[in-house]
Amino acid sequence: MARTISVDCLALHNIQRGTSDSIKIKHDETKTDKAGEFTHEKNCYANPYDPSVCLYTALGCWLSLNSAVLEKTEKLFILPGAKAGSASQRYCRQLAELVFRHADIAAQFIRLPRFNAHGIRKGSGTHSSSATTAPPSFVSVATRGDWSMGKILDTYFKFALGGDQYLGRVLALLDPNEATFSALPPHWKDPSHPSVKRGIGLTFHNILDHHGGTDHDPIGLLSLFLASMVHHSDWFLSIIASNPSHPFSNIPIFNEHELLHQLKEEATLKPTTHVPMATGIPPHISHAKALKEVFEMCTDTKELLSQFKKELADCISEAVDSKVEAEGGVNGSILEKAMNNLKADLYVKLDAITVRVNNETRMAATTGIDQRVKIASMNSFGYLYQR
Repeated sequence: MARTISVDCLALHNIQRGTSDSIKIKHDETKTDKAGEFTHEKNCYANPYDPSVCLYTALGCWLSLNSAVLEKTEKLFILPGAKAGSASQRYCRQLAELVFRHADIAAQFIRLPRFNAHGIRKGSGTHSSSATTAPPSFVSVATRGDWSMGKILDTYFKFALGGDQYLGRVLALLDPNEATFSALPPHWKDPSHPSVKRGIGLTFHNILDHHGGTDHDPIGLLSLFLASMVHHSDWFLSIIASNPSHPFSNIPIFNEHELLHQLKEEATLKPTTHVPMATGIPPHISHAKALKEVFEMCTDTKELLSQFKKELADCISEAVDSKVEAEGGVNGSILEKAMNNLKADLYVKLDAITVRVNNETRMAATTGIDQRVKIASMNSFGYLYQR
């Protein structure tokens, strides 16, 4: 929801790990606060269900592909020596190219002649305040977008963590009407696992060499970003397979299939000691999760009862048959069983006769004596009659 001009100043020191499952982005300054006196953190979240809109995945790819540039600077988007505003202009230009490249699709949602990057800022404000009947508070939306609510309201209504975290999840395009809204980001079962360390070093080695151990050491962020990239790796690999020259093919981890497989085993969406809980969750999501669990329990119970009814009917039938058979009686089930046994025995005997006839026929053909075929046939039918 930030202004496009704010892209220029973003650097590694502006991004930190948040509480449990979020990352925090805090600008050094804004359009209305050049001194940065009133800037506040913006909590951002991953989307483990859609890699095309997952912030963690996008940042991980960008840092990996541009790690050589980041050897010389901690600025994420503006190139070393470039003039102020160049990163913002490049972002606006590339966004326009993307939209017009897919004009047929984009035209279904926007008026192309009036498209500009500022629409992303306005659209996110509209989405967060109106996409659900239980949206984040207007104060949270206005504060995050650095929009004034008027002198009096600006004085009495301030930034608060809970509302911003809820808003961050909505902006990550997680569905606030589903239990999945509380999803945790992909992360590691054990961040110190040798495979994880190797994966981080392989994917971001230039960044770690020049920024590791500094005040803005990004190792915690890179670990979280790599987990999202691994989680969505099937999506990346499908794009690379269809277009081998795609920039994704230059990301080292996607060319190390054995290591990638090991990392997929280490990634999880379940709570761990490093990511213990989901933040920014409104009360109705807890209710939705509880209802989902009850529904699943009811479904399982229904299936078990259906299976139990079938097993119970079989048990009763077997018990009745055993009782009747023990007393020397006959019922339909016992009679059917006896007939099936008799039929199976008859098939066995007929198969034996067929084998014998075939053997004797081949013997007669070998000696060239047709008479022996007739004799064998007569013997066979006599054998059947005796049996």
